[in-house]
Amino acid sequence: MKQIASILTIVFIYCGLLTSAQIYKDPKRSIDERVADLMSQMTLEDKIGQMTLADYGPLSKDLSDIVTYRIGNVLYGGDSDPGGNAYQFWSWASDTMQGWASKVNLQIPLLIGTDAVHGHNNIENTVMFPHNIGMGCTRNPELTFEEGRVTAVELAATGIRWTFSPCLAVPQDERWGRTFEGYAERPDVVREMGVSYVKGINSVILPDGGSVMACPKHFGGDGGTEKGVDRGNTIADEQKFRELFLYPYNDTTILNSGSIMVSFNSLNGIPAFGNSYIINDLLKKQLGFKGFVVSDWEAIGLLPGDYYSDVKTAVNAGVDMCMEAS
Repeated sequence: MKQIASILTIVFIYCGLLTSAQIYKDPKRSIDERVADLMSQMTLEDKIGQMTLADYGPLSKDLSDIVTYRIGNVLYGGDSDPGGNAYQFWSWASDTMQGWASKVNLQIPLLIGTDAVHGHNNIENTVMFPHNIGMGCTRNPELTFEEGRVTAVELAATGIRWTFSPCLAVPQDERWGRTFEGYAERPDVVREMGVSYVKGINSVILPDGGSVMACPKHFGGDGGTEKGVDRGNTIADEQKFRELFLYPYNDTTILNSGSIMVSFNSLNGIPAFGNSYIINDLLKKQLGFKGFVVSDWEAIGLLPGDYYSDVKTAVNAGVDMCMEAS
């Protein structure tokens, strides 16, 4: 009898552990329960992997790195297309990477993103919209809503659930070479058009019940640098920053978008991606943003110091995910 009791005890313990291990996969459980269960099982390596956004180009040389480094997020960068501009290549690449992600211990699906900044613009036969400067000239938020809706549908067809858009830059100097990325020089127009775009993205509910996530960018003075220098320094006192550069983000739709990308530029000499005041204090605490903040292309390495200190500075400043090209 003692042997039977021991066996039953082991079975019950095993079944209990198995049930616990599956809580985060159970859609019937609350989000809080699932998150708590998943976090309790994650190692430091798992968490680091989930905070890393890797570029498909270098990663494609050995996709097993997804398993080795527990990588949680992948982007298709400027030159990292998976073989061509036909949607079949992109769908194949996305499905293949998800297959590798399923081999990682916790089987967390990859979050895959790309710069779909005027439609899913890397794919043939998709709808191409004007750049933001052209969309802004229309003063037609219904048009940006439709742009967001169409973009979400076409992204999902290639296995991508995250777009690095809309760009909420407020260009103040036409010498800035990326002026076309902004809707207008007026923050009210930028907010109206950007909010409508995100609503369009959010309007698409996919067959599996999921959706595509927007990523408003680039937070922290984008478009306002001195003399229009790209990645330069934006000089603004508290009032100017709030009225001009913070204003487009101060909307419930934007703040509920799930992710926001922090800017390359500096603000009053402090790199935005290392500026705890504008990320932690203004964006997260005062505006109440509950999503995650992602850095721009290899921005973290631009901070002074070695790479370890760069990551430490950025993460302590409020950056939750680091975009790394290699």
